[in-house]
Amino acid sequence: RKFLKPYRTRGSSFREHTERKTGDCMPNNAEIAKDTIEQFKKIQDYMVLAKEEHAVKTYDKLKREYLSLKALLNVIGVNLIDIDLIKE
Repeated sequence: RKFLKPYRTRGSSFREHTERKTGDCMPNNAEIAKDTIEQFKKIQDYMVLAKEEHAVKTYDKLKREYLSLKALLNVIGVNLIDIDLIKE
């Protein structure tokens, strides 16, 4: 039955289909922290602008994203004292 042997077609092996390629691995905490910090800073900039323009709905949406990013940064152990401008 062909459907029971999907890796035997065209000379390929199970290992060829399951091995990770270089660069396919999960990001480490430093990479996650760097990306999240960049997003966190950008969200804060937008929050400041939204507050200045009295864009209440926009500010509320940004605040939800801000709180999510802040929680993630806390979980991975990033000190927010110097980078948290909003402090909410």
